[in-house]
Parts: sequence; C-alpha cells; structure tokens
Amino acid sequence: MIITALCLHHVSLAERSEVAERAARLLQPGGRFICADIFRAEEEWEEELLTESWRRAMAREGAPGDVIKGMVLQRANRMPHLSTVSWFQDRLREAGFSRVVVPFTAGFVALVVGIR
Repeated sequence: MIITALCLHHVSLAERSEVAERAARLLQPGGRFICADIFRAEEEWEEELLTESWRRAMAREGAPGDVIKGMVLQRANRMPHLSTVSWFQDRLREAGFSRVVVPFTAGFVALVVGIR
C-alpha cells in the first residue's frame, strides 16, 4: 500500500503522472495507491461555486478579509498546476491500475484509490 496525503497538489502535472507510474511499478497485483489531495473542479462554474463557498466558510470562522483574499488568490495562481479528479483517475489507469475509485469528495478535496 502507498498513501499520499495533501502533497501531490504541490508538484507539476508531469510529476503527478510520474508518481502514478512509479506507484504502479512498485505495487504488486492487488496493491493499493491511496491519494487524498486537493483538486480543481471539473467545470469552471463548479470551481466558482466551491470557491465562493470556501470564502464564506473562512469568513464565518473569523478569518480576516486579507487572509481570505490571499488564500483565494493563492488557489487561483495554482490552478494551472492542479488536476481534476478525472484527470488523475486517467493517469492512474494509464499507469496500469486495473481499478480506480473515488470513495470520497468534499469541496476541493478527494480521495482517489488505484488498485493494481
């Protein structure tokens, strides 16, 4: 079993593909690659909806306006480097995982599991 948590969104799309390929090579048949990470939405309207919900949640929890603005800007700047869940599922399949499932999603976060 290989587990990653909240780290692959910090690397390039090419590096994410390399991680999927390496995990597939290292795991024996039946082995699992479990990735909990941050993704971008599949559609722009969904990204806008999730961003606004996130902005409201930060405000509700008392985050200062400049912090909220900075967090939203940071995500916007990272968008070209974030993958969608479906993109990552495709990379896992291409790497050789026989089954890929997404048992959990919430906002920008998803749990993606590849079974070798």
